[in-house]
Amino acid sequence: LTISQFDNYGRKPAAWLPELVFEEWAEPPVVKVVNEQTGELVYIVRVKEMKFRPWVFAEGMYTVFAGDPDLDVWKTVAEIPAEIEASQKQIHIKFQ
Repeated sequence: LTISQFDNYGRKPAAWLPELVFEEWAEPPVVKVVNEQTGELVYIVRVKEMKFRPWVFAEGMYTVFAGDPDLDVWKTVAEIPAEIEASQKQIHIKFQ
């Protein structure tokens, strides 16, 4: 039996951020999603692929941190609006 790391996560997404595309990364990064209005950490996850579409639980603006916690190297993208429907928009994040 194989389960996803998200199978036991009980909350349902209410909105989506654009797909993150990681370029020039040695391995898939850790992604932190923060609600800009409340300052709340929504979640942290090590993604499994070089693309990831973050979900959130309310409309609003979000900041995404992507990086390698072992190296303490982070890239930040702020003021990302959440959308009710997932779109074809992408945000490219380069490691270098």
